[in-house]
Amino acid sequence: MSLGSFMTGEEGQSVWRIFMSPISASDFVKSKYTFMMSFSLVILAITTPVGFVFFHPSIRAVIVLVLVSIFIAFPVGALSLANGIKGADFNEVPRPRMVRPSWAIVGLLTGGAVALVLLLPFLPYIISIFTNGLVDPFIDLYVATAISGVVSAVLTVVFYKMAVGNAAELLSKAEL
Repeated sequence: MSLGSFMTGEEGQSVWRIFMSPISASDFVKSKYTFMMSFSLVILAITTPVGFVFFHPSIRAVIVLVLVSIFIAFPVGALSLANGIKGADFNEVPRPRMVRPSWAIVGLLTGGAVALVLLLPFLPYIISIFTNGLVDPFIDLYVATAISGVVSAVLTVVFYKMAVGNAAELLSKAEL
């Protein structure tokens, strides 16, 4: 979430380079989003084997956890990028902030809410674990994963389009 929030504002006073370049809002968001997702997926690829070695989960658990991590990364990344573009702060004096504090808080709260929504289909399993199996999950683990994936895809498209709209607004300010 942090990376998406800070990526646009870190340009600082050099933002004029973006304003002067012949880049469309779509290309601007695509480049920032591709970098974020590449970074996130590389970190996931590194941490998955480490987690497997230390915690010894089942293969089924590893598959579900990797998929859910991917399902959370895409919409939260798009949402944080949309918030980061909207709340970008290019001032460097007295110190660089990169994003306005109000938008950082909005990004944190909405990103957390999106992650919780994507984890909601797994609530029966969480309840089952804390009740030591007294409550039987009423939904199959793979069905819950599929539901989370579909919700993730829909939210990713919505937030990505929001990021492109915010980028178009930012780039239009350069014309003023």
